[in-house]
Parts: sequence; structure tokens; C-alpha cells
Amino acid sequence: AAEFLKIFSHPFLYITLGVVLLVIFGAEFLQPILRGQKETVWKTFNAVQLFAYGSQYGLMVATYVLLIFSSMMFAGEFDRGTIKNLLTRPITRLEFFTAKCLTATGLAVLLFGFVFFASAIYALMRGDVGPVWDDSQYLIQRTGAEILGHASKAVLMSFVAFLAAGFLGILVSNLTESSGYAVAIG
Repeated sequence: AAEFLKIFSHPFLYITLGVVLLVIFGAEFLQPILRGQKETVWKTFNAVQLFAYGSQYGLMVATYVLLIFSSMMFAGEFDRGTIKNLLTRPITRLEFFTAKCLTATGLAVLLFGFVFFASAIYALMRGDVGPVWDDSQYLIQRTGAEILGHASKAVLMSFVAFLAAGFLGILVSNLTESSGYAVAIG
């Protein structure tokens, strides 16, 4: 609980959530324009494709945020001088390490969920959840159920890599006693 209090009391978290939100909405708005996709009366953007644009760039930025926060977990204790106080508490080092790992996992779930829901809400408001049509012959290339099936597999697989970035930050945080160096290395 104390680890989550430290994270949520940090103003950098809220600034980065705003930046992540800006990146998500910017990507979902600009990517179709930059890729030359046109929206007509008969053909709207596919919501899953818009979701993919937003979550791709949102997860890139959120990965850096997770890496920065997890890199400061142990090194920040050395910077503030609180590591001595924490190690004299009646908890084992394994419990201390487990608390840091659970905090990194919780932050990863929070950031991943934030990117997922922000991307999905904007994509569903703007796009259509139907099949993908061929522009020249007007044939259905992929059904909506098939697209959603592939999208759900991709989302689940991407969380594992996202979580690995958090544990990389914890590893880097254990290598140095300066949170500035830890963030730079991460």
C-alpha cells in the first residue's frame, strides 16, 4: 500500500497520463490521414484499426513511463535515504522485493488498462465495428468476428512484453543506487 501511495502522490504520473492520452487521440486521428485512408458516406474507418493505431503509440509511451517508474523503485530508496529505514523493519528482503514487484505489476496493469480503454472508447466512437471491405470489388475480406478474435489475441500477447519492461526497470534499479542513472540506463 505504501508503494502505491508513493506512485500516486508523484505528479509526474498524472502528467504522463495526460501525455499518453494525447498520443492515443493524436495517433487515432492522424494515422488514417497520414496513411491516405479516406472516409466516405459508405465506408467509415474500422474501429479495430483505429484502436490499433491508438494503442500502438499509446503503449510505446506507456512503456517508457512504466520503465521510468520501475527504474526508480529501488534506486529512489537509496536517493532519499529510506533504504536503511526499510531494511530495519520486521520484514524480510524477499517481502520487500515482492512488494516492489507487485507494485510494478499493478502499475503495468493500470497503464495498460488506461491505454486499452482510452483507445477503445475513441475508436468505438469514431469507427465502425463491421467487416473490412475491398475497395475495388466490394467483397468482404474479413468478418467482424474474425477481426475481433485476432485483436484480442494481439492485446493479450502485448501485455506480457509490456510487463517485461517493468521488470527490466526493477532489474536496472537494483544495479545502481542513483535513480537518475537507473532511469538513464533503463
